[in-house]
Amino acid sequence: MANHRRAEAVEILCKIRGDRDASDPEVSKELEQLEAIVEASHHKRNNYVNITLGGRYSGSLHLGRRAVLGFALQQIQQWTGILVMVSWAAKLFELAGFSPYKASWMSGLLNTFGVIGTAAAALVIDRLGRRKSLQISFAIQGISLFLVAGLIKTSQDRVTSDPGQSQVLGTAASAFTFTFVFFFCMFNIVPCWIYGTEIWPQEVRAKGYSYTILGWAIGCGTTTFVIPIMLANIGWWSFIFFGCMNFVVMPIIHLFYPETARRSLEEVDLIFAHDSLLVSKNMAEHDRRVAEAGDNVAVAARRLLDEVNGETHLDLRRVSIGGVGDVEEAKAVSDIEYSEISVNDEKSL
Repeated sequence: MANHRRAEAVEILCKIRGDRDASDPEVSKELEQLEAIVEASHHKRNNYVNITLGGRYSGSLHLGRRAVLGFALQQIQQWTGILVMVSWAAKLFELAGFSPYKASWMSGLLNTFGVIGTAAAALVIDRLGRRKSLQISFAIQGISLFLVAGLIKTSQDRVTSDPGQSQVLGTAASAFTFTFVFFFCMFNIVPCWIYGTEIWPQEVRAKGYSYTILGWAIGCGTTTFVIPIMLANIGWWSFIFFGCMNFVVMPIIHLFYPETARRSLEEVDLIFAHDSLLVSKNMAEHDRRVAEAGDNVAVAARRLLDEVNGETHLDLRRVSIGGVGDVEEAKAVSDIEYSEISVNDEKSL
């Protein structure tokens, strides 16, 4: 649809819906929705530059804020210890007193163990919601990191005086790395990735999600550079640092990240409608708008979009749903509008 191939889009949609005819009411309704999405995607507020510049033209939709939330959540994930526990697991096991050979195969086992936690995530993510899942994860991760740091330190202190006790303490430290990875995969990794898609309107979801990917890339790159330096210079204190980071980010999630679980696409716009960054203010605004719409979320969402679009910023030069003819017509209309603006400016002068 967006690439002026409407006929192909109709044909594909009819096949997907069970070889229905193009005149089928359900197919026609879905085509109208797709056309609306394509048209909305050309709005100036959905431009990369405008989203990056704080969500210009997005008004109460606050697209800039959503970009920051998606970007920051991936930064939070990377700075709460996952790479120091997984990518440098072999070094961690060596600090705990294991031989390089045993440390290597335990590192592989640790990475495999995360698959079990990811599968378990399916049982809790929607039941608990994104916010509560993340808070549980950060609490367990922080405690696990503190325990790993303390046990490694004690193990190192007793290497010469009590080698047997040192080995036991090192084994205990290793056990908590498995605890960390399991609960990270169960409560953290899935919400961090799906939240970045759930907060965006459908017409700009792909662009919006790119900010989440950017946050992940920068977070991974930065921590990958920093962690070896930390381990080489401060050793077990590295785990204390990342443990503290888990408790630092918990109030950030509570204050600024609204719950997206079990919400429709339309309702998501309503939970970002307030100018305040605080979740409490935005949820109060959500409840107010829904109440004014007679508890009809769809009506409240439609009113919000009408409010935002009150002053249209749709660039007619770029709208081309139907094909080349529509492009020319859009250009003509756009040129007329620009001419009228110029004439009015001249008259005012």
